[in-house]
Amino acid sequence: MSWILTVGLFLLLAGIVVINVFHGRKRGMVRTGIAIGVLLVSVIISVFVSRAVASAAGGRVVDLLRETEEMQAVFRDLPSLAPLISATVSTLIAVVIFFMIYYALRGILNLIVMIVLRATGFSKDEKRTGTDRLVGTLLGAVLGVMIFCVIAMPTVGYLTLADDALGALLTKGG
Repeated sequence: MSWILTVGLFLLLAGIVVINVFHGRKRGMVRTGIAIGVLLVSVIISVFVSRAVASAAGGRVVDLLRETEEMQAVFRDLPSLAPLISATVSTLIAVVIFFMIYYALRGILNLIVMIVLRATGFSKDEKRTGTDRLVGTLLGAVLGVMIFCVIAMPTVGYLTLADDALGALLTKGG
């Protein structure tokens, strides 16, 4: 990875953590803890569901790509890139499907939590004690790092694979 991407990822991490620290301080320990739980459940379910969906969808898209005249010409001219192109397309599809499932599931779970909190009378406007705000701030920092990991891991994995494919194309020429 180039230093620009590294600096960009560091700035993204810092921004996400700072925002979640202040958000955690405002929301308090309970609501920030619930947000961490929602994130964990969303990630765990998304990983398992997206694997199954992505393997089926990725294979089908790669098969459809192989049937086009343009890709057949590429595979004929540069046969050594065929597996790398297939892997890159499959990985991109897997990343997109993961994020689609993750954000849909997270939205649904946040809606359920909001309904439950309102039904139980838990108010946003309650007075927060110093300890509640402190723990909320610390949990906000943890939540920020977790959100960064959810965003960065699949994205960096795909970018690394795409970088390898481009490097192979430039150095070997197929």
